[in-house]
Amino acid sequence: MLLEYNIGDDMKKRFYISIFIILSLTVVVLSATYSKNSGTSEYTSISKEVDNMKVTFENGELLSIDKVNKLNVEELKGSNISIVNKNKTSTNALIDINYNGDAEVYYSIDGAPIKLIDENAKEVVNLKPFGEVGDQILINVKVFSKKDINDRVAIGVSSIQEDGLKYTMVNSNQVYKDGEGNYIYYGKPNNYIKYNDSVYRIIGLINNKFKLVRFNESLEEYNENNNYITIRDFLRTFNNREVDESNMDLFDTWLKEYNNYWFSDGDVFIDNTINIEKLGNHISNEVLELGDYVLLSNGDGTINNPYEVKYGS
Repeated sequence: MLLEYNIGDDMKKRFYISIFIILSLTVVVLSATYSKNSGTSEYTSISKEVDNMKVTFENGELLSIDKVNKLNVEELKGSNISIVNKNKTSTNALIDINYNGDAEVYYSIDGAPIKLIDENAKEVVNLKPFGEVGDQILINVKVFSKKDINDRVAIGVSSIQEDGLKYTMVNSNQVYKDGEGNYIYYGKPNNYIKYNDSVYRIIGLINNKFKLVRFNESLEEYNENNNYITIRDFLRTFNNREVDESNMDLFDTWLKEYNNYWFSDGDVFIDNTINIEKLGNHISNEVLELGDYVLLSNGDGTINNPYEVKYGS
């Protein structure tokens, strides 16, 4: 009898476990279906520490794009983002809205006027020191289009200080933001910066790192141990999606002001006629990478008065 009882008890446990698994899978499928149909996200809530801020994304950092017949978004649920400043000083929170597709996609924050997601799709909010009234904020973000788009909009949150290089770039009319959330200098920018007694020019804030290219270096042979500019970063400075290696001689970028470049993509260089070759000695123009937390002491970015990096930043 004891043996028969144990077998029956074990079968009951297996039955209940099977039912639990089936119900759990059903909930997951229904949740995913609801998220897809509601146009918010297929992801669950995410909390993370960013620059000593606690950021919670209700539906993750990638949002689905709602379809609307008219640009009337009052009925859209949107997605909430909570930001808590844990610093002892005030902090400016930068909210980046990034879309890398070709369709016209719009966004609205807390019912504010509708804006097109382009290189200017960003918002800055000020948070009081931790423990004071105003040290946190809850915002609602809606992303939508008149077309049915099976794509995502990426939402990023970071802090920017008013004496920081990031703050300067975000507020510069000589900088554009690409669909990946990178800030790039273009045109004829004042992007000179002095660091460790050497003068560089700022390519941009790319993948959360400042990339600087050394200004006016001497000719030398290719050195595989050096950190040169990548062809992709070179192309970013054109601010034109139509530009590639085959036609970049037809367009302008401030990097053309120099003669020759080695690229990190191999022992190739680019000359002032924008021809990629593999022979000769050329300007090395090594690239320096700094973290995204760079403070400035003075300067205006011009060649005669370059930005100067504050010691210890």
